[in-house]
Amino acid sequence: FPSHDIWFGEECKKFFNPNIFADIATRNIDDIASNRVVVSDIGFHIEAKAIIDYFGKENVFGINVVREGCHFDGDSRKFIDFGIYGIRHKVFNNCFPNLEFLDMAIDEEIISWLPSTRKVVYIKDEQ
Repeated sequence: FPSHDIWFGEECKKFFNPNIFADIATRNIDDIASNRVVVSDIGFHIEAKAIIDYFGKENVFGINVVREGCHFDGDSRKFIDFGIYGIRHKVFNNCFPNLEFLDMAIDEEIISWLPSTRKVVYIKDEQ
């Protein structure tokens, strides 16, 4: 089904606008009661930029997750270069035995970045 999902996503972008998924994400993030929100699996600059522009770069942090043997070959997504947006970001090497340990390591990093009461959005971009 992944090829169908990719086709459907591209058709939505053509029919509505190239930012359709970022528009939906920012509206939904605004409705979340939590002050910390993780947006996972973004692989398009246009989506990341829209979220950063909407919430402000001081409130958005980027996380790239890499894992040996994993890549974006054959996928329309690519790693987001968060540095071009001037936001704080970090690359995590996923050498953990399962996602629970990876998520715990990322949570510790997020908490150290900004123990805040304002809404903060973390974009997690992973292979």
